[in-house]
Amino acid sequence: MSDLPLSDPAPPPWERPPGEGGRWFARFERFRLAGPARSLLALFNADRLARGLPKQRCVPGAWAQAAKRWRWQERAQAWDEQQQHLARQAHADELREMNDRHVREARGIQAKAVERLRALRPEELKAADVLRYFTEGTKLERLALGEPEAPPAPGADRQGWRPRAFLHGRRRHRVPRTGGEPP
Repeated sequence: MSDLPLSDPAPPPWERPPGEGGRWFARFERFRLAGPARSLLALFNADRLARGLPKQRCVPGAWAQAAKRWRWQERAQAWDEQQQHLARQAHADELREMNDRHVREARGIQAKAVERLRALRPEELKAADVLRYFTEGTKLERLALGEPEAPPAPGADRQGWRPRAFLHGRRRHRVPRTGGEPP
């Protein structure tokens, strides 16, 4: 083992850098939180209006210099990218949970159908009903697993179908091949 201390990871770019004054950092925070459509002029005018002063057409040099020196645009963009990443990750987690739930429910429906079928006396059971129960349960399970309702029939042209990873390779589904190399 090394006796060297572990260094702390670099703070995210939107955090206050050494040397940025408290007032400028507070302004940067308002700029960052304004979202992707933010503008320095809009922030400056909001600051003026809050102090009861009229809007101006351009940003004063001190504001422009501070924003450039402290890389406000770059830092705010890093924040936006982080928020987009977190939103995509949360969405993928929700999809995964939904698909897992749907698979469990489809399998439960299949189990109930099989249980009911086993409880029926043969004279109560119509062949069409058995087929319908089985077919619907299978369709639900396949859809919940990201598969088409039915695979291509044996002997059918399978060239138009290829497997594609779904939800980080955990599930598979089929998409039409458009020709040429895969993307």
